[in-house]
Amino acid sequence: MNVKARKIFFYFFIVVFIVGGAYLIVSAQGLTFNFQTLTFSRTGGLFLNYTPSGAEVRMNGVVRDYSSIINTLFGNGVFLNNLTPGNYTVEVEYPGYAPWQKTLTVKPGIVTAASSIILWPVNWNAKKISDYAVSDFWLTGSGLVLKTDTSTLLFGNKKIKGSTVLLNNNGRNVVVTGDAKSYYLTNLGNASSSTTIVLPKGVKIDYWFFHPFDQNAVLAISSKEVYSVNLTTGVARPLYTIQDDTNAYENGNELFIAENNGDIFSVNPLLRTEVTMPTGIPGTITSIKSNSDGSILYLINSNGNLYEYDRSNQTTTVAESSSSPVWSISPSLDGTRLVVISKNGDCSMFAVTDYKMDKEVAKGTSWQIHHVTPVTDFLWIPSASNYGILLENGMLMVSELDERTPQNQYEIESDVSKALVNGNTLYFIKDGSLFEINLSQK
Repeated sequence: MNVKARKIFFYFFIVVFIVGGAYLIVSAQGLTFNFQTLTFSRTGGLFLNYTPSGAEVRMNGVVRDYSSIINTLFGNGVFLNNLTPGNYTVEVEYPGYAPWQKTLTVKPGIVTAASSIILWPVNWNAKKISDYAVSDFWLTGSGLVLKTDTSTLLFGNKKIKGSTVLLNNNGRNVVVTGDAKSYYLTNLGNASSSTTIVLPKGVKIDYWFFHPFDQNAVLAISSKEVYSVNLTTGVARPLYTIQDDTNAYENGNELFIAENNGDIFSVNPLLRTEVTMPTGIPGTITSIKSNSDGSILYLINSNGNLYEYDRSNQTTTVAESSSSPVWSISPSLDGTRLVVISKNGDCSMFAVTDYKMDKEVAKGTSWQIHHVTPVTDFLWIPSASNYGILLENGMLMVSELDERTPQNQYEIESDVSKALVNGNTLYFIKDGSLFEINLSQK
């Protein structure tokens, strides 16, 4: 090799050393060259956590190898690091399950998370659990009470007095039923025997609640009185006098009654306190809900406006403005969000407090929950806080609740008239038959 060739090789290796050294220094500082902006920027990362384990992960259509030692520490999760800032299309797939797909934004020096990914089955294992035509059903602590197409109430193979259930709870074995003649108490431990509730003549009950602290009583609310009904004797005893009621709600500690003048009458049966709260809301209050401790009330008036009443400072504010009147609201189990269904079938999520899941969400933030047809009902899934079940014009769908798009949504069943969730079990009526699905079959 002559002198000229040796010089070329010498300078070539110097350039490689300088460029390689610079690259190592830049990489060690978490920097990468962004070919879109032609600048150096700090890298970011993605963290994905999903069920079931062993799923295939694609990023921008390319299968990612995540068999490194660091990723084994995450169990069902995968950490993708040293990513150039920008948008990435991420897909998670597993045989027999519907794929999950979302566009995630990687930011410099930040790990973007999608930590609640659930892949749902393509084919759901729905089990028929009724041998006769069912028109309605209710959850209790002892099992299901069913209503046949002839308006007969059944618990197991036992007939229950009444034509409809007026009070039930999935943690109690007592139900209140009624027909055109009277109201009845039935202990499901002895479902063949019912007690007729004794009320003053001509009194019609608008709302029923389990007593928050007396296990041997239920509360009955008429337009003028609040009664305590003894579960053993069925005798109703007046507790409080109220003005004409328009709605009522019980949150486990207190009873809230909306009166026709817009005030909320609050009763704590344990502390024996009574408070009247002037909300100043125009029109009639048609729905009441609260957060877990009862410090915030969510109220819908007859105009379909949603209000928030803060009991600490006795102020009323518009919680959310909607182009269509609000029909119903459903608070999340952790008290951070409200699902709002409008009368035209629109469905949206509303943050009632600052909270953080995969990202920080500020109080007052709202976003649409994806749906194709009008939504008539929404069910929270206790074991999957980032998913809910929508009933859309008879179509039963499980939907992701993330504000980041696209929101993944999957069909469970069609032609459904009613659905309820109890723990990990989904119950629904289809074509007059009752079915159940184990939501943890994933």
